Amino acid sequence: LTEVGPSVVEGYRGYGYVPAINLIFGDFQSLLTLGLSALLMLLGLRQRAALGRLFFVIAILGLATVLSFVLQTKGWRYHALPMLNLIFLMGGLLLVQAFMRPRLRILLRRRRLDTVFLAATIIVCVLIGVMLAPEFIYGEARDAEQMPFLHYSQPGDAVIVADIEVVTVYPAVIQTGRIPVGRYPMAYPLAFAYANLSALPDDVYAASHTPPPLAQTYLDVLMDDIEQKQPPLILLRANTRSDVATYVNLAEYIKAHTDIEPLLARQYDYQGIASGYEVYVRKAGL
Repeated sequence: LTEVGPSVVEGYRGYGYVPAINLIFGDFQSLLTLGLSALLMLLGLRQRAALGRLFFVIAILGLATVLSFVLQTKGWRYHALPMLNLIFLMGGLLLVQAFMRPRLRILLRRRRLDTVFLAATIIVCVLIGVMLAPEFIYGEARDAEQMPFLHYSQPGDAVIVADIEVVTVYPAVIQTGRIPVGRYPMAYPLAFAYANLSALPDDVYAASHTPPPLAQTYLDVLMDDIEQKQPPLILLRANTRSDVATYVNLAEYIKAHTDIEPLLARQYDYQGIASGYEVYVRKAGL
């Protein structure tokens, strides 16, 4: 409660921050959810007691999904999944109520538009789903077959990925049949370790720098995983982010504060940097 909890909170902030106003009024899903919630509440006032209460409860759930999206302060697409679910639920309820209006039903039947209207509704729902889809499909990585590590490994090969961000390559490793064997799927301790600072220490990549306990634990586990599991492929993230002042160049940091370089020189062939990762392939015959 006094160490792990606060470090997690601070580390989460280290991944970036988006003001609440931007998340509410600058995001299409938020605006659409708010609008549908308002319509459902107004409709609930005109319904009989039981149905009206149901509409109010669902509208409140819609507002709660917007609140949860805002409280996470990131704007990441998977944070908006609850909103997406409520958008389709509330939109469906509003469509049902519209079709229950006798005048609309008579008008559609008279002009033989009932089937056309139904098809148009389905098309609109599909288009909204496509429009709201994130850059990376939920749970999958696009273009996984083009990831550079595929040239240096085979399906079934063990892989260790050292990366602060999990979505960049980790889903693709799994999709393509490689087996991640590191105990840390992502190097989140490195995001947490310096999150309470305004900038990284000047000597953060020097051997004289002492990693915080949280970071040192990660480094110890990473080295133990490499030595014990001897994966055919190792990927070390080798970039920084200008929008996050405490974002660590992971490859440089690991080399500065562990004995990984002699190990890599003995047991691995360096293949250069591909898509932001230093690629190491285990030497044949080892």
